[in-house]
Amino acid sequence: MESDGRAREGAARGFLRDLRVVWQHSYYRRLLATNLTSRLGDGFLLASAGTYVLFDPREAATLSDFALASIALYLPYSLIGPFAGVVLDRWPRRQVLLVASMLRAVSATMLAVLVAVGVPLPVFAVVLLATVGLNRFFIAGVGASIPRVVPLDELVMANAVTPTLGTLTFAAGGLAAVAVRDAAGGAGSGDAAIMGVAAACFAGAALLMLRLPRAQLGPDSTDGLPAVSSAVALVVAGLVGAIGHLRERLPAGWALLVMTAHRFAFGFVVAQSVVLFRNYFFDPDEVDEALAAVAASGLAIALGIGIAVLLTPVATRRMRKERWMVALLALGAVTILLPGAVLQVWSVMVAAVFLGLTTQGVKICVDSLVQQWADDEYRGRAFSIYDMLYNVALASSAIVAALVLPPDGVAALGFVAVGALIAATGALYARATTSPRYRSQRLPAPAER
Repeated sequence: MESDGRAREGAARGFLRDLRVVWQHSYYRRLLATNLTSRLGDGFLLASAGTYVLFDPREAATLSDFALASIALYLPYSLIGPFAGVVLDRWPRRQVLLVASMLRAVSATMLAVLVAVGVPLPVFAVVLLATVGLNRFFIAGVGASIPRVVPLDELVMANAVTPTLGTLTFAAGGLAAVAVRDAAGGAGSGDAAIMGVAAACFAGAALLMLRLPRAQLGPDSTDGLPAVSSAVALVVAGLVGAIGHLRERLPAGWALLVMTAHRFAFGFVVAQSVVLFRNYFFDPDEVDEALAAVAASGLAIALGIGIAVLLTPVATRRMRKERWMVALLALGAVTILLPGAVLQVWSVMVAAVFLGLTTQGVKICVDSLVQQWADDEYRGRAFSIYDMLYNVALASSAIVAALVLPPDGVAALGFVAVGALIAATGALYARATTSPRYRSQRLPAPAER
């Protein structure tokens, strides 16, 4: 326990040291301010979308609503992400970030109006889809711009600091949205107010972007770049080539398959749990209580994630990553059966802790395996495929949940089926990772990496 405490303290000191180093660069501070303001708006936006779709007391929530919202939230990440670079390599990135922020401010304002007047969910989902899609250009643009605002030898520091602060700011926006909703009068007017705050954040991000010179973030030149149509074709061909590479690099390829199956299981359980809280554990008029319970389950998942962050480095120093993943999958398969056997709020909360633990532990190992085993020239495309699979799994799990679960989410078989999926994934992975072909794989040579 003392060593774990020292590890946490060391990690915290390392993060603060990295922050102090990169904070010295004024252009980085300006880019970071823009990014954090936008991420704060993301927190408000997604919190408002979730409460509007599932916690409007004027009408019952359905799994179909959840599925439609999931498609709007995750589809842009799956389809747009790999092609964002085509835009970012051809137009000034500062302008792309500026225009994306301005358009997001307009679309979030439109969402606020739509929420206030109570439009049908499909109309709301279309505008939400556009808003989230624009976010892909913003996030990719920030990542592509970091090498232009810090020295090359500080890139690792900046790449650690930026997403960490972004995630914390995003979470702060989501938590603050609850207070804004209550202060503005709850459902309807409260959700519209949250969207209004999100729009203000995106507008603020656009204004902050003007503090950077137009050419500061690059690209320096577009000479020699292929036409947009050719570039899109190259992206597709590159992804196909990366798939072939991952089929050869078994540790990376199998890790992505495990991540996809487990993320599907995660999404299915989240969908079922949210609808249980909304339509079964609480009466239809107990919207605030149901929303508080969902927030508590989110904190339970976060607790599990925190445990995984502490345990996984310790475990993987004592065993292969593959063995730790199999152990996590076995643990997840058993613990997810608890709410199937005893359907109570407390059992769903306990399962949420272990869901967070197993999901994050698997993700940490998958990240490392893909980084280690994919050749350098394929690594970026491998992570694009990772991103696509990750988000397709979440969206498809919500769709399947809507097709097979009852309206109130009460189905022990749902938790049992997820447990069986996780167990089968673990068994197949254990068998694959002990095969002679898998064990004969060799890491890429340093020159290739």
